[in-house]
Amino acid sequence: MTQAKNKSAVRQKQREGYGSWHRRSFLRAFAAAGVVTAWPILERQKAWAQEIEDRQDPLYHRLGTGSSGGVYFPIGALIAGAISNPPGARPCEKGGSCGVPGLIAAAQTTEGSVDNLKQIRNGTLESGLIQADIALEAYQGEAAFKDLWVPGLRALAALHPEALQVLVPRDSAIDTLEQLKGKRIGLGAKKSGTLVGSRLILEALGLSLDDIQPFYMAPVDAAQAFMADELDAMIFFGGYPADLIVSLAQTVDIRLLSLPEPVAAHIRGAHPSFLPQTIAAETYYGVEEISTLGVKALWVVHADMDDDLVYDMVQALWHPTVRSMLDAGHALGQFLRPETALIGVTLPLHPGALRYYRRRGLTLD
Repeated sequence: MTQAKNKSAVRQKQREGYGSWHRRSFLRAFAAAGVVTAWPILERQKAWAQEIEDRQDPLYHRLGTGSSGGVYFPIGALIAGAISNPPGARPCEKGGSCGVPGLIAAAQTTEGSVDNLKQIRNGTLESGLIQADIALEAYQGEAAFKDLWVPGLRALAALHPEALQVLVPRDSAIDTLEQLKGKRIGLGAKKSGTLVGSRLILEALGLSLDDIQPFYMAPVDAAQAFMADELDAMIFFGGYPADLIVSLAQTVDIRLLSLPEPVAAHIRGAHPSFLPQTIAAETYYGVEEISTLGVKALWVVHADMDDDLVYDMVQALWHPTVRSMLDAGHALGQFLRPETALIGVTLPLHPGALRYYRRRGLTLD
């Protein structure tokens, strides 16, 4: 009885701040995002299951992603759909949803990794998608994140690979990264992982912001400026193929620039979480193969999230019935697999996630 009361207290605390007005606003945002709530869980501890069955009010979960033109938003929407199971939905064993019973999750657009990190720390997001390198530096309180130290950051899963992608017009005279000096460059929004990656490239090149014409723009705005010939180059840090760049390559002729080995070695030396990656030819229409660097995207929460809830969320994501949804939902969905969910993780796992993976015989290196 005491355990059940404690769990109820945790759930009630998580609901604080959700007044009736906020609940209506959340549901409007949820509907606008087009998140499909499907996929529940078959196995739970009996006490936890009974508590869920008795719950009258839904438990809301805000999952921070990125801009609507990037990869994080569609991937976040898939995860939100996988873990959601609103009150009144048919149970999993009867062909209904296989998410966490009583949970309504919605993918929310944000400015990207750094913004998600800040909002998780501040409690305005329950979880988020964050680049593995940024997550590690924020967890450790590295110099760039000394004012955004989040020692309570915990991982639930590594998702898909992300890569540094530098775009120029096909007919541009820019053939190497060194030729970016003095040029108009879209560096990403100010709270994005793309901006972090852009600064790494500039630093490795020995360039400062004074050596270029910087533009701080979200990917959609940068793509529009690129098409209007208002940018000489555009940097994007994210999964590939990114829907925005796919559309851009079908509209205008583009090239991607490879990272030369000295630049790549400099970045790897300062940030060991980066690994070599190859973007194959025709990943984007008409674009040749290039060599670059990248990291994994992580699904993260704060350490104070309830262990059983986290366990159920992770179990819901990897439920067998979700496989077809992940594969069909996005080109990067194929990379979301439990057997690779611990490869590239740069944070401690949340205890609830750790319990799940251990029960599946999976361990973090």
